[in-house]
Parts: sequence; C-alpha cells; structure tokens
Amino acid sequence: MSKIFRLYPNGTNTYRDWQSTAQFPYNSTARDQIENPDGAAARTEITSIPSPFARIALVKTAFQEVCKSGLEGHTIFHKMVSHSLDVGELFFNFDKYSHDFEIIAWDTHARIEELCRSPHPGHTYLGNVLKTYLAADSRTFNFEKLRTIYLLNDKRGEDMMNIVGATSPATLFVSTANDFSAVGHRPCFGQHKPFGQSDFLPLYKRDFEYVKYWFYLRNRHASFATHFPEVNEYLDVTFQKITDSQREELRSFLQESNTLPQQYAAIQFGFDGGSYQVEVLGELLYKTAPKPITQSDFFIQPTRPQAPGSRLPLVLPVEDGNTYARLQYTYGTWGDKQKAPYVDRESDLNKRLLPFDNTPHPYLTISDFLEDTLIERDRVWERDAFFDGNLTDMNEGKAYLLPLKPLYFDYFTPETLTEGFPGGVKAIEMEWLAGGSGVTVTLRIPIHGNGQVRYMEYSRKYYKNRPADISAQKNEGDIQTCDFSGFLMPNLRFADPSQAVYRIGCLYEKANTVEMTFYNGRQALTEVAVDHRNTIQSEAYLIKTYSLEKQNFEYIQVRLPHTLATGVILPRFRQQQSIDSYDFAVDLGTTNTHIEYRKNGKAESQPFDYSSTDSPISHFFRIAVKITGEGNSILEFTDSLVRERIQQDFLPDTVGEGDFRFPMRTVLAHDKTMDWTKAYRPLATGNIPMTYNKLHKPEYDQTDYNIKWGDTAQTRMMEAYIDTLMLMLRNKVVMNNGNLAGSTVRWFYPLSMTPHQRSRMRQAWDSAFQHYFTDRASTLEMTESEAPIQYYFHTNATAKEIVNVDIGGGTTDIAFANGQEITQVTSFRFASNALFSDAFTTTQLYNGIVNRYSNKLRQVAVKANPEMQSVFADGDNRDTANMASLLFSLKELSTLRARLNPKEIDFHELLAQDAHFKIVFVLFYTAIIYHIAQIIRVTDTPLPRHISFSGNGSKVVTILTGDVHILAEYTKLILQTVSGKTYGPNESLELLGLDAKAQPKESTCKGGLLAAADVQSKSIHGKNIILKSSGDALIDRNDTFAKIKDNPAYMEQSIAAVEHFLDVTFDTFNSEFSFHNAFGCSRESIDIARALCKKDLRTYLTKGLEQLCQQSGDNETVNETLFFYPIKGVLQAVSTEIDKSLSPSAE
Repeated sequence: MSKIFRLYPNGTNTYRDWQSTAQFPYNSTARDQIENPDGAAARTEITSIPSPFARIALVKTAFQEVCKSGLEGHTIFHKMVSHSLDVGELFFNFDKYSHDFEIIAWDTHARIEELCRSPHPGHTYLGNVLKTYLAADSRTFNFEKLRTIYLLNDKRGEDMMNIVGATSPATLFVSTANDFSAVGHRPCFGQHKPFGQSDFLPLYKRDFEYVKYWFYLRNRHASFATHFPEVNEYLDVTFQKITDSQREELRSFLQESNTLPQQYAAIQFGFDGGSYQVEVLGELLYKTAPKPITQSDFFIQPTRPQAPGSRLPLVLPVEDGNTYARLQYTYGTWGDKQKAPYVDRESDLNKRLLPFDNTPHPYLTISDFLEDTLIERDRVWERDAFFDGNLTDMNEGKAYLLPLKPLYFDYFTPETLTEGFPGGVKAIEMEWLAGGSGVTVTLRIPIHGNGQVRYMEYSRKYYKNRPADISAQKNEGDIQTCDFSGFLMPNLRFADPSQAVYRIGCLYEKANTVEMTFYNGRQALTEVAVDHRNTIQSEAYLIKTYSLEKQNFEYIQVRLPHTLATGVILPRFRQQQSIDSYDFAVDLGTTNTHIEYRKNGKAESQPFDYSSTDSPISHFFRIAVKITGEGNSILEFTDSLVRERIQQDFLPDTVGEGDFRFPMRTVLAHDKTMDWTKAYRPLATGNIPMTYNKLHKPEYDQTDYNIKWGDTAQTRMMEAYIDTLMLMLRNKVVMNNGNLAGSTVRWFYPLSMTPHQRSRMRQAWDSAFQHYFTDRASTLEMTESEAPIQYYFHTNATAKEIVNVDIGGGTTDIAFANGQEITQVTSFRFASNALFSDAFTTTQLYNGIVNRYSNKLRQVAVKANPEMQSVFADGDNRDTANMASLLFSLKELSTLRARLNPKEIDFHELLAQDAHFKIVFVLFYTAIIYHIAQIIRVTDTPLPRHISFSGNGSKVVTILTGDVHILAEYTKLILQTVSGKTYGPNESLELLGLDAKAQPKESTCKGGLLAAADVQSKSIHGKNIILKSSGDALIDRNDTFAKIKDNPAYMEQSIAAVEHFLDVTFDTFNSEFSFHNAFGCSRESIDIARALCKKDLRTYLTKGLEQLCQQSGDNETVNETLFFYPIKGVLQAVSTEIDKSLSPSAE
C-alpha cells in the first residue's frame, strides 16, 4: 500500500505528486506546526519537509533556532548552521581549496525551462514542481530575486558528484544533509574539521578574518536585514560574543571598507562554456587572497643564513598528541588531533599547501629531512674525523651513514649536527633497537616555538631484512649494508676556498658500485674530476678518486646505484690557519729522493714526516677496531686490504717512522693504461709509492724509475713526480697551520744536467709550486755540488778547504770550496748504479754482485714474510740497479726485522764482509778520488783539509772499510800521488759524512736550507769545469761531441788515460797500501780485476760517447768527462767475472 506524506496531522484528500492546496498553505505558520519526533537534539537530518528547497528553509530556521538557544550547542540546528558556515568559509577561501573543490553554476530559470520542455514526463513534473515552489515561496526565500545557485562540488569525493553545499537566497550559504565528514580530513579551519558530526563551531570562534567578512557583506548589502533576517540576528549575537579588541578591529575595518578591501576579490570561475561571478540576489560574494603566513610557532629557525626575501617553511608534527598542541599554526593552535603526512610528494616547496589549512606556503615534514634507507657499514667511524650521528655505543662494530637529505643543509650548517643546541640538546641521535633488529634515528629541527617547545622532533625506525615502507601514513625505513671504505685528504676547511685542494678516495666491491657527490649546503658541486685507478676484474676492490680544487665542500652524499639508497658522510673539518712558514728542500735523485723541512726559519731541519696528528689522510672508518663479542670476548678486526690499497695507491697513514720514511726510491706509480697526453692528477691518477719494494705491487699499477733523465715521456713522468711531491708538501703545511704563500721550496740539480734539461726541471718545479702554494713566487734552486758544502761548513768548526763528493744513483757532483766560497765544481754520470748495473745495455740485465746475492736474500726474506716473493718478482727488479736498491732496503723492513737477525738481510754489511767483490768498490772509489786529484793538479788547487760525502750513493764507500782513518790514508795517498802535491807534517785529511750515524743523503737538503735565501746557481756561475778524459787539460767551448768523434787521437788519449789509471791503481796504490790487507780484498779477485780491466776499453768509450751524443747532440759542447765511461764497463766486467769464478764450487 502506498504511503501519504502530509505536513499537517489530519487530512483525507489524496494528491498525486506535488500539488497546490489552499487549505494548508506552506508558510511559516504551517512549518512551525511540523513536529520533530526526536526533538531538537536529533542527529538524524530532517528530510521529510515537502519542498524541493527544504534545505534552504531548514537552514533559515536553524539560524533562528540557534539565536534563541545560544550560538553554541549540539542540536541539529547548530549542526546545520555550523555546516553552512563551513560552506561559506570554503567559498571565502576558495583560492586555498580550489584544487579540491569546484563551483557549478545552476541557472534557476534556464534549467527549469529546460526541464519543462523535456520530452520525458519525469523531467516535466520536476520542472513544474520547481516552478510552483519558486512562485509560492518567492517572498519567503527571496526566490523572486534568485538568478543562479552556485553549488560547491568536492572533486576528490567518492562519487561522480559530491555537492557539499551551495549559495542560498535565504542565508547566503547552505549545506547539504549528506554526510561529508570525510572532507574534514583535508581542509581544516584551524582545529575545526568542516562537516563534522559532533564538532559544531559558531562564527565567533572562527578565523576573525572570516568573521569580518560576514559583517562586511551585511554592511555592503543595503537590504541584508530584510533578505536575511535570521542571519542578521545571528550576526548581532555574534558581535556580542567577540572580544572587545575584536569589536574595535571590526569597527575600524568596516569604517575603512567603503570600497572593496584590497584582499577581497570576486569569486570568478568558468563553467559550461560561460564565465561566472558568485553572487546571491545580485550581490557579489567575495573570496580572500590567501593570507601570507607571517606568524607561526612552527617557523623553522635556520642556522644557515637565508637569501633575503625567502619564505621560511613551517616544520610540522607527524605524530598527534599534546606536545605541539598549543603551538600557533596559522590562525589557530595546532591541537592534539592533527598530524602532517610523513611525506609530501610535491617536491617544489613553494607549491605545497599547508595541511588542514591549504594556504600556499612551504612546509616540511619528516621525509623532507630523513632518507627512506639507512646505509650500514660493518666498521666503526673514525669519530675524530667524521661525525657518527651520536650513535649509541653498544660495541656493535657498526657505522651508519647519516640518513639526511640535502634539503637539511639548506637550513642548517654541519656544525648544527655535530655541536647540537644549547643545554646539550643533540640535533640527531641514533640508537639500536632491542635485539639489534634496527635503528631509531631521531632528528631535532629548531622552530620558533613558544618558549617551552623549541624543537620539532622527528623519529624514524629503520629495520633490517624488510623493505622500507614510507607513505603519507607509514614511517618505516630499511637498512642496507654496503662494503666500502675511503678517505679524505686533507680533512681541512680552507679559509680561502680558492686555495682548496682535496682528494677523496672510495674503495668498494666491484659488484656494488658506490658513487659520491659533494655538497655545499644543498648545492651539488659539479667541477669534480673522477679517476678510476684500477679497473681490472681480478681486483676485489675498485678504487675511485675524486679531485676537488678551488672549492670547499661540507659533506659527501654516498649513493648506491643498485638500490638508489643515499646517505651522508660528514667530515669534522679542522679550520685552516695560516700562521707558520715552512721551508722545504727536495733532493730529487736518480735513485732516491730526500726531503728536509724547517719551521719559521729555524736552523735545525728534519726529514719530511707526518704523524697521526697531522696526517693528511683521514679514513672514513677505523682500519683496526676492537669490539666486544659473545661472552665479553674482545674481537679485533683489521681492514688490511683497505690499508694496503691506500698505502700503495695514495699515501701511508704516517711517514717518518717504521717502513715509510725519507730518503725513498725515486719512483712514480700509476695505472698501466695511463695516457700521458691527458691530465695527470697527483694522488689520483698516480702517486709516489712509499710501499715500493716493501709491499707487493698491485696488478693494475705500473711503476716508472730513472725519470730524472730521458725523453719526452720521462719528462712528463718527472713533472708528475714533482707535482705529487708538491701536493705532499702542501698538505704538510696546511695540516700544521702553515702559510702557503710564506713557504719556500728549494730543489737541486746536478751540474751534468744540460741547460735544456735544467730549464724543463725548473719549469716543472715552478709550475707545481705556483699551483699548490702561491702564484706570486717561484722555487729556489741550487746545485747538488753546492748544497752539501753549506751544510758541512755550518756543522764543522774547522772546515776550511773542502771538497764535497755528492754521489747519487746516476751522477756524482764534486765541489771545491775555500771557506764558504765555492771555487770550482764538476759533475759526471758515474755513481752508485755503476756498481750494480750494465751501463751499456738494456737487454742483458745481469750484474755479478746482484746475481750473487739476490736469490740468497730472496729466500731468507720470503721465508720470514711470504709476501716478499711478489716484491722480488716484480718486473722492475729485473733491472739490476733496482734489485740492488731492494736488497739494500731489506734491513729497514719491520716485517723482516721482527723475525730475522738483521745481519742476515743487511746487504751493505754482507758486501762489506765479502772479500770477493770488494775490489769492485775499491776501483769505484779510487776512480773518483783519482779524478779529483787530476783536477787539483790541472787547476793548481790546494789539497783539501776535508773531503765530505753526501748523497745516498756515498753509503757504498763504507763498504770498503768501516775505519774512516784507513780510508783517509788511502785517499791521501791517491791525492798526493796524482796531484804531485803533498800534505805538510802538521796537515791532515779528514773525511766527513762516512761515520756510522751519518745520513749523507740529508746533507744536500740540510745544506740547501742553511744557505741564504738568495743563494742560487748564480753563485757558481762560471765555476763549472770539465776535465778532459786525457786528464791533462779542461774542456773549452770549442770541444764539441762532433769534434771528439772525428778525432781518433782524442779517443786514443782517453784510452791511454784510463789505462794509466788502472796501472797506477794496481801497481802503485795496491803496492803501497795493499788492497788485501787494508780492505780485505781477496787476492783472487785482485788478480781477476788486474787481468780483465784493460779489455774492451775502446768499446766502452765508444758506447758512452754515443749515449752522450744522443742526449745532447753532436754540436753541443762536451758537458762531462769521458774518463768514467770505460771504467763503468770495467766494473761490470769484473763483477761478472768474479761471480762466474765463484760458481758453482765457491759457495
């Protein structure tokens, strides 16, 4: 049976659909008679009003009822008024909410006529009903002036159409009866959520700007009280409820609003091809421009200066509760129910809308600061050098990269993280979860606050063995482990960024690439060179070196490309201070290099060194660490492979004690695929391997020696070597508060170096110095002959007439001095390498001395340390001079000294005790002193009071005898015999630099530092002499190589001079001094040498002359004596023959 719905309690007539009845008109009297069976407190919406415009009528009534009962309450009328005010507030703030809501225009007359003309009966009935009610209620609800109703549609609602409210000709705004409480989870008016089912908010408790808007509309609409009497009364009651100060503000606002306030604008929109402005009864409604957020307790308080005019973001809580409830948000407090999303996908902060408010203003949430993933390393941070995030120390042996995004550093300096806030408040903390299942990271962001609350605290838990789950509602990160290591060099922030030079090394498993980006604030640095030192697949670790110059950086972002995880390494930079001056002297020898330095001009200098306190290398993680294991056991881990790689490809942690110290081999290491036509970056594409002959050489490395002399390729290597040295010196200065511009570098060159070679070397030194120290100065230079003179005169009170003999690996320099004035100098390529190599071949790598000892010492060394097998097998050591250098270095290796009697591996001592090869050293020493004596005779120079020895090669002199007095007597014999001069009865000859404590290589550098700053090569200008190989005159400018080659007589004279030297040595010196008795030479070896020494002299001389011509050119003046070239061949032949004579029966 169908039901009949009537407004009145009695009636018998039955009507079809909607029809007029004169007996019971639908007016205010009739409506007042309608009974609500649930009463005014009903929660169920009133829906049985028989009118298509019933909601307009109900809201009109609701305003009337609320004015009677009070503005606050929980009745259905308070609900309707509150919801209608919500609709009005959405219109008022339409610009803020336009991305969620849209306005639909419904033209009453056009749409009703369209219904009435419809061919569908239902449409016709509806059109006629609407027309009837518009006519019947035209005065009650102002329908006669109604043009358009503007509907507010929620675009993000569940249905195709979600009308939450509209404009009303009776109350300006009207809500629907539908439940749209879910809308309140998006826009909020302060803490008020619109369309809530229990939270009903009167006008006077809303944003006061909205309150003023209602009163402005009333003032602007002349017939407001007539058209909207219930609303007018509601505003009167509201005025009584606002505070005195608000009333004053309102009065002032209304008095100034004769014209449209600047912040108001018509609500204009497009719909169905037309352009509309929202109005009610022909009077425009207005929207307000989003009010700039100028006051909020959530404003970030950056420690990094911000750009003028930039808008500071708000930092919002992601958890509800009362911690931040009383903080001012926009125009109201935050409250204890609201929480911002964990992530906002809008990356442009300026396009973000404030949660629950929708004002366009930047805001930040937890995921803007914290990464989704926490990167774990099974090592411990070097906490003095790198910040560990205040990780709770539980002896877990773990390190975690800071899970911070670059945006954090837009607002905060690294010091904010490392130093925290006043009162000991930490900016970041990391704590292990119970059971080791994960880590909690807590980040504190300073905000304006209210005096009691000053920080926004964000926490995120990172779990192992499960993926990250980060969304607007989820806040769980994951932990990923990565096996990598690295270092920073130097760990220093430069006062002037243009002086910055950094090297950052990264070692990682080849299967898991690691990438690094360097940042200042949020700005990634782009001018960063990246070099891959080792790329061969057999290596467990690959090495990537980043080079930064002329720019500081603050932190390193590490990225794992295979997972896209990122984390931050934050160095604890020391601040550069330019206080002290440093002076360096570098003796770059053919075989060995030595460096001395002094501070602030002090007289005393010391070999180049650095300790753990001024080491340029700062490891990310501890190489060796002790942690507590099960049962409180102590477990020690050493990352030996990482340590080796950094030592081999870069630098040791310390230099000066142990195995790594100067003097050291002159060797350059680099990738085998190095392209010398491209840029070389020291301590990146190559380095000076201080592990040379101490650790095995990596398979991917190539080492180059003999780089001081040679062709264009070797010149490039020499430049690279000098570049590397200079960077090491620079780091020494900056790590010790040194002043780069106030420091000096002095270098040395042999007199036998041609002007062209010297010029190239000067250019290399100056270029490196001006790049790494200062471009306003140049280096200082000095001859290798001159510097030791300065040293010995300063350290020996009786020094007067001195001849200094500087023996290197490839050259020997002789300087004659009277007092501190050098009278003449000479240089020749006859030095210690002549004892251990064949000077005339590069294919037959054989030397009797080396052959005799290398295998024996290899067996001893490998037995003590198996790794020495690869050191001995290194291809470089096929060169016998290199092998000899290795043999001499064995006694210095800590790994061997700890396991062996040092005498077993002391090559120097073994040779000193060897009677067989001693004659080779006698010939070597005799030839040098013989040549000095010839110069004394030809130039009529007084016999020296002292002969000093410098250069690493001079150590071989003491192989002859450990008694310096015996050697002095023998030297005196040679000088007097050859020069024709004699020492007086009260005159003696003293040898310097040969005692047990002497460090002959150091004397050159020390002398260079002791010399006055203006002592340059000009002090010996014109004093360089070259003795003809005949020994009877000096070379002059007319003596060119071509002239000698074309002069058979000259060659014959040279051969004769060498033969005479050999005759005198064996017939005179041996007869008068006895090599057997004085030096312990075996008679058999003396006989071998005597028999062999004059063979092939012409061949040796010819080959030596060819070498010189190739290096200098036929038309160049002869730049060294030819006397020693035949003797080089003699030494090689004698040692070879002695070795053969001892095999196989002698041992």
